[in-house]
Amino acid sequence: MSRSNVDLSHPSHHSFAWKWALALLALGVAWRGLRYLLQFPIWGDEAFICVNLLDRDYLDLLKPLDYRQVAPVLFLWSELAVYHLLGGSELAIRLLPFLAGLGSLFLFWRLAQSTLNSAAALLAVGIFAVSYYPVRHCCEVKPYAFDLFWSLALLVPAVNWLVRPERWLWLALLPCLALIALAASYAAVFVAGTVSLILLPAVWRQREYRPWILFSIYNLAAALSFGIYYHLAGTAQFDSTGGVQNWYWSEWFPPTEPIPLLKWLAAAHTGNMMAYPAGGSGGASTGTFILCLLGAWEFCRSRRWSILFLCLAPFGLTFLAAVLHRYPYGGSARVAQHLVPAICLLAGNGAAMLIDRFARGGGHRFGVDRRRRHIARLEKTLQNSRRRPTPRHRDEYCLSSQAGRSNRGHGFARGSGPAVCLVSAAAERSSRLARAH
Repeated sequence: MSRSNVDLSHPSHHSFAWKWALALLALGVAWRGLRYLLQFPIWGDEAFICVNLLDRDYLDLLKPLDYRQVAPVLFLWSELAVYHLLGGSELAIRLLPFLAGLGSLFLFWRLAQSTLNSAAALLAVGIFAVSYYPVRHCCEVKPYAFDLFWSLALLVPAVNWLVRPERWLWLALLPCLALIALAASYAAVFVAGTVSLILLPAVWRQREYRPWILFSIYNLAAALSFGIYYHLAGTAQFDSTGGVQNWYWSEWFPPTEPIPLLKWLAAAHTGNMMAYPAGGSGGASTGTFILCLLGAWEFCRSRRWSILFLCLAPFGLTFLAAVLHRYPYGGSARVAQHLVPAICLLAGNGAAMLIDRFARGGGHRFGVDRRRRHIARLEKTLQNSRRRPTPRHRDEYCLSSQAGRSNRGHGFARGSGPAVCLVSAAAERSSRLARAH
């Protein structure tokens, strides 16, 4: 991965990056805390979840939910526990999603530090900290904040073990996290699958038996957790919403015809799914999509295939689920919170690449070209105002003619006065500066 001209490994620059990171984290915490304390009114889908908590116990929450709601078992059980302990106020029932949002902020900071250079990591953390949807969903009684938190909880240990394979405790932590994550978030299964795929080549290269055992336990724990909880509650919830015939998400299942599929892909990748730090439907997130493409290209150019696959595989697995009409793709930011880490990493890396390229000479070349165009326009204006010499100006004309003949070898046209000679000399100096740079 290319780095900027500034040596970010120098202690002073490391301190600078650390201070900016703390400032961005503080900004993210402040914004989330402010929205949480404002206690926005509970909206429709939140109310539908809360109604299911009023007259159900823990076993009853395994049955299909009222009002066609879908939520993981562990999320429902934790919300019911908070309701019994703290009551039904907005602050109480939104407490767990809020804590998940704060935890996601610090987990993403750790993920960015492990995968990107200092400049790209700062930009990625900045995008994540100020993005609207992670802030909004961490203050709602919905499982979307859990999707983001548990996805990051799986990614961080996996990346840290890839960076330092000798620290096998990171790998040992994954089975424990998988058991909880896939009970608390349906979307986390896409990230769990990504972690399994990304760890396989690294484990394959290991000659010790310990990584193989831990990797096998992780896959077994992930499969059992998802299978058990999805069978207990997920299947019934899915069927209660209409199953594969659910009209609500039907437009975000990919069409089968080629031309409509291309249009659908363009709309999905420039709409709400990519709205980080801001954006929207109708192509409003095109800028973020372009930054993600640049970030992916930079990973390819630097041959960081593991990190690139870590970012792209969740998209592929989610798209596969959409093809099977099991999970929507691209229609709404709230059901794509598990993709937020990948989007912010790619966008931050792409933005850092653009800034680095501009700092390496793009801005200087632009300034030189602008000066050369300005001098050319000035010289052309003076040449167009050429006039015949009068006796009064004969001495000046002779002087300019001699200067023009002496500069003919440098490619300058004969001048019509001292001003043109001075402009020609300035043009020659600008040309030498441009060639030197």
